[in-house]
Amino acid sequence: MDFLKSVVLSSVVLSNVLFIKKFIKILYTHYQKVNRKIIYISLIIGIISLMVIPLSGCSPASGESKKPEKVKIGVTVATMKYDVFYLIKEAMFDNQERENATLIWKDAGYDEKRQAQHIDEFIKEKVDVVIIHPVNPITSGKLVKKLSSKKIPVLALRRLPYEVGLDGYIPANNFRIGMEQAIYVADQIDHEGKVVILKGDKKTNSAQLITWGNKQILKKEPGIKIVAEKWHEFDKVEEAAKTTRQALEKYPDIKAILANNSRLAMQAVKVLKEKN
Repeated sequence: MDFLKSVVLSSVVLSNVLFIKKFIKILYTHYQKVNRKIIYISLIIGIISLMVIPLSGCSPASGESKKPEKVKIGVTVATMKYDVFYLIKEAMFDNQERENATLIWKDAGYDEKRQAQHIDEFIKEKVDVVIIHPVNPITSGKLVKKLSSKKIPVLALRRLPYEVGLDGYIPANNFRIGMEQAIYVADQIDHEGKVVILKGDKKTNSAQLITWGNKQILKKEPGIKIVAEKWHEFDKVEEAAKTTRQALEKYPDIKAILANNSRLAMQAVKVLKEKN
């Protein structure tokens, strides 16, 4: 059970950026003036592969490149409940001096009013760009508009504010996360054995894509068999413990458990600790 617990934890850490320190390269960058400041930020975060998709339709001005000015970046996230944001925060702070940037990081604690206060504070601080992970994508458009009215570029992280223009979007490559997770697990169990997939909320795109990525790899592994898989609603993650317990009772020789996120993984680990 200790080995199985290790595989569960390691595969989830991998899906939440296991190699973040090794592969990360944050280009805070080298903004140039067009009609207004446009800052292109690329967070190449190993497995998660965060990628900026420019949405403004603008392109950098031509001409001789100049040494970049110090960039002040305001980041407001809906919640720090998920470990991936701790990793992103740590990586950005680790690189801010090297990349000639000043970082202001704020946690909204899933409070829309608090996130609105963050935006007001960023404007007062005269930041050069804001990265927002919206508490509420439907109502956050007004926050983006407020920043745009002050000529402050806005990048959305993982969630897109509805019906509003942005300067960039930083999505998570969830399909690749699922693939890399399955590759890691297959290697750990020597490409043979029974596995379980604890799937997230069926209504979320991220859970669908991570699971799809898992299966794209595992279907090419003739020695590996998925013996159990189940969706778990966002607010009912404790059911993952039940799924794990039932799977282990039916298949005591399970070699690995793949979880879409760390909350599901910790439920599996809880059951494995009970078995010990």
